[in-house]
Amino acid sequence: MVVYVCVLCLFCLLACMVCLCADLAIQYPCCIFQGGVDIAGTNIVYANGLIDPWHVLSVTYGPFKEGCTAFIMPDNAHCSNMYPPRDSDTPELKAARAGIIEYIEVWLSQ
Repeated sequence: MVVYVCVLCLFCLLACMVCLCADLAIQYPCCIFQGGVDIAGTNIVYANGLIDPWHVLSVTYGPFKEGCTAFIMPDNAHCSNMYPPRDSDTPELKAARAGIIEYIEVWLSQ
């Protein structure tokens, strides 16, 4: 198993630890960039490729507000869900794209 570590993410985690507290920084590294884990927005899909080092600064698990969700795509990189579909796409990527479309269709029908 290969582990990728982003130097910028390590720096941000360290800054969060200094500004807040170590436990909070480790559990919620997105707190500095997004304004916390209790995001007030609605109709949000968090698409996260686990090869993307930025996924640690995203929301990857719930509880979610109504109309919001996260898709985790192992073996996928930054914005891979936004590229045109290919036969070689992973099953998780295909499922995430289908799920994102379903969410958007619901939002547009409201």
